[in-house]
Amino acid sequence: MLKIAIVIGSTRPGGHGKVVGQWAYNIAQKRDDADFTLLDIADFNLPLLDEPMPAMSGGRYTQDHTRNWSAAIASFDGYVFVTPEYNHGTSGALKNAIDFLYQEWSNKAAGFIAYGYSMGARAVESLRLIMGSLEVATVRAQVGLSLFTDFEQGVAFTPAAMQEGNLRTVLDQVIAWSGALKTLRVEAKTTTMGRAVRARRSRADSRLCGAEPHDDYQSRPRRQTVNKDLGVWTYQDCALVLIDYQKEMFEVIRSETKADLVELNVRLLARTAKAFNMPIVLSTVGVQYKINGPTRPAILADLPGVPVIDRTSMNAFEDDAFRAAVTKTGRKRLIFGGLHTEICLTFATWKR
Repeated sequence: MLKIAIVIGSTRPGGHGKVVGQWAYNIAQKRDDADFTLLDIADFNLPLLDEPMPAMSGGRYTQDHTRNWSAAIASFDGYVFVTPEYNHGTSGALKNAIDFLYQEWSNKAAGFIAYGYSMGARAVESLRLIMGSLEVATVRAQVGLSLFTDFEQGVAFTPAAMQEGNLRTVLDQVIAWSGALKTLRVEAKTTTMGRAVRARRSRADSRLCGAEPHDDYQSRPRRQTVNKDLGVWTYQDCALVLIDYQKEMFEVIRSETKADLVELNVRLLARTAKAFNMPIVLSTVGVQYKINGPTRPAILADLPGVPVIDRTSMNAFEDDAFRAAVTKTGRKRLIFGGLHTEICLTFATWKR
């Protein structure tokens, strides 16, 4: 049976990591398709990285705490990381713990449960980059817990009803991918496959860059560019997509542009699209479950007759109704509007 670790990634006394991890573990324990373990990095007493050799050097560890941590992580087929969001990233403690090891993580799958004022979205994005470097496959679904709505007064953990369903989806995907990658893990134990794969990737990258003589670069199809091959974007072939212009999103704006000016800008954008009769897709997140409020009234007033598509997922393109609305516009060129690049815009455009 597959072994999955639910890793508590915060060591802060009084933090939310333990209670969130226990909640996830209790739900996971009801399943019979994997064996789950709750793993708290605090129990391993890891100092700041103190190994003289890089983790990629093949597990030549000198410290007992590293060996214990290595043995624990190596025993699992996949992971679900529980992470806070600190300053647009994951916790320093979790990053430090990850950096102690390399081959123990490789060819496995990982999912994420994050919490914070922005539902930990940026912490998860930073972890996805780290996991990619470790050859860990990260699943698409994630659990985002809001300190506004999933914690009473930001303290007592009271997750919204939909969060259990979100967690089940994460577990489904982690188990599926952990099983699919099992063949790679088995081969890596008996061969030098890991090094060979990286070498092949390096050679493939060189060929793509035209570095090898036999690469017939001239025979490849010429890549299209927007400003030359595809022409100038016009209102006849574009649609406007507005994502999550809601009260809660405006409240966490921290840029030099004030919220009132941001609202004015999007209203002007909406009015321009209406004036040119461009299709408009308007979406919110979490209104139905009372997690967030609706689109700001002033913006709605400039969009009469435009239906609002409410989602339960942070990534807009994971929502069937949203995808259908975008497809219905018949336009391939989409102009996106959103308040937070790393959430409202990146999620949507990245998965499109």
